Parts: sequence; structure tokens; C-alpha cells
Amino acid sequence: MRTAISLAVLASALVAVPVAADPVAFVEDASANAPVKPFSHLQEGDVIRLGADAEITVGYIVSCIQEHARGGVLTIGRERGRVVGGTRTERKLDCDGGTADVSGERGELSAALVMRKGIKPEKSGAGKPPKIIASTGPVIAPWKAAASVRLTRIDRSEPSRTVALAGGAADLSALGIALVAGGVYRAEAGDASTTFGIAKDASAGGGPVLPRLVSF
Repeated sequence: MRTAISLAVLASALVAVPVAADPVAFVEDASANAPVKPFSHLQEGDVIRLGADAEITVGYIVSCIQEHARGGVLTIGRERGRVVGGTRTERKLDCDGGTADVSGERGELSAALVMRKGIKPEKSGAGKPPKIIASTGPVIAPWKAAASVRLTRIDRSEPSRTVALAGGAADLSALGIALVAGGVYRAEAGDASTTFGIAKDASAGGGPVLPRLVSF
């Protein structure tokens, strides 16, 4: 009887443990009087009270929608937000990896992962192809707090590079760092990691953060 009760209590305790959800969006930009800072990660259901005139730009990872809100109360959704008492505009960005043969590049990227011993696909979902970035200057933004990120090219042997994070992210374009078009990379920060590729026809320079984002 005691064993049965103990198991029941243990099962109850295990069920009660909450599991943190992955972020669905991040803050691209914010005015000085906004209650959040750039590169803050946001979960579905988060509520941001902007007051009378604070402004915020949010990028939604799944939908690739860039949203600008001014004033009022912004509630974060999975693909877009909702504003009460303020104004909101949005625009759809292109996050498909550019004009290159994306399917072909993803196949090559997956093959590179298999050939390199110890390299596994990113943990964001079984069968999900690694992201391809259409810029040689991606923005690396780990979900967990970290001081730096380590970048390793995995389709060929090259020295790894460690880049300091500022405000939770590293904009390689702004830092003057250009990755190689067609290259396959692994980003590591703490115990988290992901793999991504740079499109063969990737452009140099910056631009909107959302299409260049590598988050993990």
C-alpha cells in the first residue's frame, strides 16, 4: 500500500512540473521608454504594456512577420500580435533562404551533418531541415543567456570562431564578420546548439533582422 501511494505521489509530482515553451517572437527594436529591450525573447501569451507612446518592433519566427506597435497593450500571438488601445502595423518578410535552390542546399546541408561524426540535426523538431540564411551576416541569438557564441564550419575543416554577445545577440554584419556563401555552420552557446547554412547566392551586408535570425 505504501509503495502504491508513493508511486501515486511521485507521478503527481512529475505531472506538475511545468515545461518552458520555446519563444515564438523576439524584440527587434524598442524605444527607450518601452518595458522590453531589443532581442528579448517572447512567448505566446506574453503581454507588453506600452503606455501612451512607447514603441516596439517584434519579429515572429514562424510567420516571418515584422510587427510595429505604438502605445496600448500588445499581446503576443504565435504568428502575430494584438494591440488594444494603440496602433499596430505589420509586414511580411522573406525568410525562405533567398533565391537559390533551397531544397538542393538543404539536402547538401543534411548530408554534411551526416558525414561529420558527432554532428546532429538541430533539436527544434525531428525531420525539420536546418535553416538557410540568405545573408553572409546572420544574427545569432541564443534563447538562454550566454556571454558568447562559438561558430564552427562543419562542411569543411576551418578554425572555430568565438563571438561575444551584446544584449543577447551578435549581428555578424554589424560586427564586420562575413560567413562563406554555401557554407554549413554550427552555433553553440552554453549547452545549446543549432546548425544552419548560408545560401549559395547570399548577399553581403545587413537588412531586417528576422530573415537573418539564427535562434536556438
